[in-house]
Amino acid sequence: MPHSDFARNCRRALPFALCLAAASAAQPAFAQTLSGRLVNASGVGVAGVDIDLKAQGGGSDPTLSQDFTDVNGFFTVSVTPPGTYRVEFIPPPPPASSSMYLRLDNVVVSGATNLGVITLPQGIALSGRCVDAFGAPLAGVNLDIADASGADVDLVHDTSDANGFFAVAAPAGALRVDFDSRPVIGPLVAPQRRTLTLSAPTTLPDVVHPPGLVLSAFVKRQSNNTAVVGLDVDVYDSASQVELYTPDDSTDALGFFDTVVPAGTFDIRFDAPVGSGLASLELASRVVTTTTFLGTQLLPPGFTLSGVVTSGAGVPQAGVDIDLHVVATGAAVYLSSDNTNAAGQYSVVVPAGTYRVDYSPPYTVPLAGAQVASLVVNANKVQNATLPSCPFFTTVGVGVSGLGGITPQISATGGTPRLGNDDYTLQVTQGRGGAFAIVFYSMNPASNPLPSPMQVQAPMTRRIVALSGPIGVPGAGAASFSLPVPQDPFLAGNLLRAWFRVRDGAAVSGLSSSNELRATICP
Repeated sequence: MPHSDFARNCRRALPFALCLAAASAAQPAFAQTLSGRLVNASGVGVAGVDIDLKAQGGGSDPTLSQDFTDVNGFFTVSVTPPGTYRVEFIPPPPPASSSMYLRLDNVVVSGATNLGVITLPQGIALSGRCVDAFGAPLAGVNLDIADASGADVDLVHDTSDANGFFAVAAPAGALRVDFDSRPVIGPLVAPQRRTLTLSAPTTLPDVVHPPGLVLSAFVKRQSNNTAVVGLDVDVYDSASQVELYTPDDSTDALGFFDTVVPAGTFDIRFDAPVGSGLASLELASRVVTTTTFLGTQLLPPGFTLSGVVTSGAGVPQAGVDIDLHVVATGAAVYLSSDNTNAAGQYSVVVPAGTYRVDYSPPYTVPLAGAQVASLVVNANKVQNATLPSCPFFTTVGVGVSGLGGITPQISATGGTPRLGNDDYTLQVTQGRGGAFAIVFYSMNPASNPLPSPMQVQAPMTRRIVALSGPIGVPGAGAASFSLPVPQDPFLAGNLLRAWFRVRDGAAVSGLSSSNELRATICP
């Protein structure tokens, strides 16, 4: 009916106010528009971007039409009704686009709303294929990515297709990529995890998902046999100590958990929830070759051992590892979250007992470890620690010059010379290019008399190394010599002495010599 006819007939039958309301209800709901342009990091329009709107602050999602960008990245979306929405931009997957997902919150759409030009985050194409142990494709594997900080990356098109292929746009840098195989239909396969640094479009080798085995257990309190809820269970390969990706690995309201793992030998760690008053537990070197129920694991009550770790100068030390061993047996005690934070603080929960407490700083800081030989824990206790100095190295002497009057120089990399540091490395620079050199070193008690660099004899060890650089060029030669420090407590306090002698016809006796490196082996 034409509007004029509706109004005339309405006034004959209804009061004026009711007639207005009826007339308003009879009008069509006019759509709003949301427009703009989406471009990539180079300013080029991105075609085929899907645009979704989600209601914020309650209400239903709107009705949309023309909700995609054209070939130049422009869009004009019809939106019914007006409101405040979250706007999501979903670019097509690689190779069509390497732009990443973007969302805008609390966008008010009323009338004709123009967002202007929006630049989508730049990503890098990461692709590959998920297969089972026989090479058959796996459809439905879901990808999750975390960046170097551990933050989850918003992904779209993150599920493998019917042929097992996937292609996502991911940020540059160090990434952790998890392949969750739980949605796969068919025989059970184990989830997988990969780590990589993404700097250019990358196709991964086939991600092989081996047959999956269910690993499960109940976790309860030792004191009253009640369920421990929300406990995180982590599984580590016993040999490599690499953590497996085990989604859905926390205990439920009954204290039960189950997850899927491949066959192997694992350290299974039950990390008690913070504030539960329970000590954590580890089942070491458990062999899993079939579906495995670990029974009921009982977590003992525990006490909080906490403190602050500083250097001798009173500077708090981050990343210091705290280890406990039972004094009577020497057995290691599994601790959850046992490193100091940025303020040098630590807090662990342990059962009652008498322990040796070891404080081990990272090898990258010039500090030695510290130890409390016997600590009784039968209540919450504060135990601070001070780490002694442990310099990387010092040098003495001037050495013997070679061709061009240039004297080789010795140094060390890889951190401090502490017990167990496998990265400690001797280096020589400024030798004759391409020449052979002999590195001499010893790790003997400082009280032992040792020869000078030009009077090498026992108990020195010697090894031959080849210098880099153009042959015969003065000062162009360099070499590294790996010298891991053994985990041998009898070496603590010993003096490392080392130097290089380089074959050089221009030097005295045909050998130039570096200055001498000295370093005290620290616990």
